[in-house]
Amino acid sequence: MNHRWKVLPITMGLALILAACGGAQSPSPSAPGGSQEPGESAAPSEGGEGQAGGTMVFAGARLAASLDPSQTSDGESFRILQQIYEPLIDLEPGSTNELTGVLAESWEGTAEDDTYVFNLRQGVMFHDGTPFNAEAVKTNFDRWQNLPEELQANAYYYDLTMDGFGADNLVANVEATDEYTVTITLREPSATFLYAITLPPFAIVSPAVLESTNADDPATSTFGTE
Repeated sequence: MNHRWKVLPITMGLALILAACGGAQSPSPSAPGGSQEPGESAAPSEGGEGQAGGTMVFAGARLAASLDPSQTSDGESFRILQQIYEPLIDLEPGSTNELTGVLAESWEGTAEDDTYVFNLRQGVMFHDGTPFNAEAVKTNFDRWQNLPEELQANAYYYDLTMDGFGADNLVANVEATDEYTVTITLREPSATFLYAITLPPFAIVSPAVLESTNADDPATSTFGTE
C-alpha cells in the first residue's frame, strides 16, 4: 500500500483540529478586564471604512510552475501569470466564443483564412521600460516556434494548438509589416488559431529581457506589459 494514503487521514485529522482551534474566539479588549461578555459582538471599527496599505494573503493550491508563460499549462500558474502578462486578444468576460482585443486593437482574418493581420495598441510599455510593438510580437512567436527540445515538453498548449514546433508546424510566417502591424500566415486555415492565442501561454514577454538574460531559462522571463 502506498505510504501516502496512510499519512493522508492523519494529515486531514490534524487540519481539522487546527481549524477548530483557530475558530475559537480570542479575548476582546472592548470589555472590561480585556475580555468580551458572552453573546456580545465586537464593536465595529469607527467609520466602517477600509484602510489603505497592508498585506493581503491569498491562498493558492501551489506556486506557479514557471514565470515563463510558454512553460505553463495549469490553472494556478495561469492565475499568477495573468496578473503580469497580456495576450494579443482574449475572450470577452463571461463568454466562451466572443473575442476582444487586448494588446491588439483590431484584427483581420477568420477561421476560413490562413492569414491574420493584427493592428496593435500604441503607447504600451513593458515593465522594464521598453516599448511594445510589432517586433516584440514577432520575437515571441519566433521563440515559441523554435523552443529548444528540453523546453518543448513544458510548452503543452503551443505544441497542441500549433501542431508542434519548427518550420513545418502551423505557423508559416510572422512578419512585422510596420511598427504596429503584425501579419501571421498559417500553412492552412485553422478554426482554433484565434482562440488558442487567448491562452496565457501566448502572452507577450519583453524581448529585451529575453535578450539580456537567457531566453531559454523560464525563470528569467518575468516582464509583461503595463
